[in-house]
Amino acid sequence: MEKLWSAANVRVYGGGVSDTKFLGDLSELAGEFEVTDYQTSREAEFGGWSGNRTVSQSTRRERVLHVSDLGSLPPGRALVLASGTKPVLVETFPWWQGPHARAVQESLATYDPGAAK
Repeated sequence: MEKLWSAANVRVYGGGVSDTKFLGDLSELAGEFEVTDYQTSREAEFGGWSGNRTVSQSTRRERVLHVSDLGSLPPGRALVLASGTKPVLVETFPWWQGPHARAVQESLATYDPGAAK
């Protein structure tokens, strides 16, 4: 299964997996982003502040989606990984609630090999 997953051009993860190795791989594929932190300090003088202030800036990288985020992905959300693009978190939409629900149901009734006829 692992080879099939890695060879696919489009992969969709919809939650419900508890395998932390698999989720760790997904987390790594989702990537990182830079977080900028600012720290401010003031110098004290006799009887109060001197007015001298120092501001320092630092950046760090953080995962976009942690293993715990992927393990608890809520219903109606999915992570889509397509070749050549950045991963995208999407909201799923059930076909049976959409504008083409009747046409899909008719098609399933006609062409589904598992449907009772």
